[in-house]
Amino acid sequence: MSVFEVITLIKLYNTAEQKFLSGRGKDVVWIEAKKEDKQALIQTYQDICGIYNRGKFMSWEHLFILLRKKMNGTVIVLPE
Repeated sequence: MSVFEVITLIKLYNTAEQKFLSGRGKDVVWIEAKKEDKQALIQTYQDICGIYNRGKFMSWEHLFILLRKKMNGTVIVLPE
């Protein structure tokens, strides 16, 4: 089981979905975001690569398909 920050994971998923649907799915993931979001997105992406892709970088298509499958049965725990 892996734990990721929900908001960051959803932002990464939405970005991957947009790139995939726009026809840029074969491109290697390159994260462009606001400065405060960028570091968290990069760290989450690197963690996903380390856990699910043996540390190798992914394409947007690969990332989108992986996140879609993994997030299907996701449980979100909200603190009190």
